[in-house]
Amino acid sequence: MTKNDESKGAVMTPKDLAAELHIDAKTLRRIMRSLAAETPGSGARWEISPEFAEILRERVSRTHNRKVVSFQPKG
Repeated sequence: MTKNDESKGAVMTPKDLAAELHIDAKTLRRIMRSLAAETPGSGARWEISPEFAEILRERVSRTHNRKVVSFQPKG
């Protein structure tokens, strides 16, 4: 999917959005199942609308905004 497709309101896949958000696609699908009114079921495909993608971006930024600490040994 190109940037032009996204600007036209094209749908995204969980793999595309997960790569953008730097998380695993499996994790994103779990989040999607918790938010969606209907799930595609086994063997079917998710298509993420631009509106739902924004909701997912907000949700992931809140839940996956973890502090990164560099290890420094004592001494």
